[in-house]
Amino acid sequence: MINKAIKVLIESREFISAASCDLAGRPNAAPKFLLKVDASYIYLVDYVIGQTFRNLQANPRVSLSFLDN
Repeated sequence: MINKAIKVLIESREFISAASCDLAGRPNAAPKFLLKVDASYIYLVDYVIGQTFRNLQANPRVSLSFLDN
């Protein structure tokens, strides 16, 4: 469940950085376009369908970051 205050804060962003790792522990961080946020999920667009997508298939743990100016 996503906290309502966090949901509102995230929804005000256009891009969010997603950091992921493959099973060997090699990190990858890349900006992603925010599509939508619901009660339990944050939907991001991975235009290239690159390393982040491959990492998430192998290891579903991810860290998200953004700035609140």
